[in-house]
Amino acid sequence: MSKPKAGDTVRVQKSFWGNDIYIETFVLEEFNFCLGYYELDGPKSPCNFTPLCNLVERAPDATDKYWSNYGPYYSDYINTFEVISNV
Repeated sequence: MSKPKAGDTVRVQKSFWGNDIYIETFVLEEFNFCLGYYELDGPKSPCNFTPLCNLVERAPDATDKYWSNYGPYYSDYINTFEVISNV
């Protein structure tokens, strides 16, 4: 699997009221050295930008850990998005 880059397409799982699950497709862009996508069709502003790091969640079997001078973290993470590379 290659690393995502600007111009790639990403599928994101969304939910409506926590029940209905659907998938949306976005094109990855770079904003202030951060890779993500613009959610709305309006102007490209920081409030419409969703970075990929916000789409990483705790794995179901992850354990709580702690690093001194850093803080708590989980042992495993999963992506809630799927990157589809452009050819």
